[in-house]
Amino acid sequence: EILLSLTLLKVVLSVLPPGYEEELYCPEGTCIFKDNSLPPGFSGPRAMFYSCYHAAKKHRSRPRAWGIKVDRSVKEQLLQEHYHNKTCEELNVEVPSVDPRTLARKAEREIQHRMREAERERHRPRPAPGDPQNDPSFRSASDEEKRRRMAEYHAAELKRRAEAAR
Repeated sequence: EILLSLTLLKVVLSVLPPGYEEELYCPEGTCIFKDNSLPPGFSGPRAMFYSCYHAAKKHRSRPRAWGIKVDRSVKEQLLQEHYHNKTCEELNVEVPSVDPRTLARKAEREIQHRMREAERERHRPRPAPGDPQNDPSFRSASDEEKRRRMAEYHAAELKRRAEAAR
């Protein structure tokens, strides 16, 4: 069952092209390390082969990726939130090994999570070109500002459609 799931994940999550994962970032209080818990021959995004380790909590999590083809504001936001790319080796943090059964359960959960994420992404509506929601500053705008910008966009869109119909 796990092998079938891993095979399906391999099909669903292929290696990302260059420009999307050159840099991996971990939250403050953690360090990044190469996670050898995936089975041999497994392929996928670079971030799946690394983990962030929180020594005090003995907790692992996935790093966040950034690359030159990703909006620079994503990287700036990560740095503003105190994400970093310091390795556990650099910080002299020893990462304990994990029981293979725990790894299998973790891999299964990761597969299910990634498949749900991929399915949600596939059905997510995409904003049209020129839509204010495409602007990274839109998310941080006040509700009033969002309403104003959306109203302006819709008014301009209606005007554009009316002119195109003539």
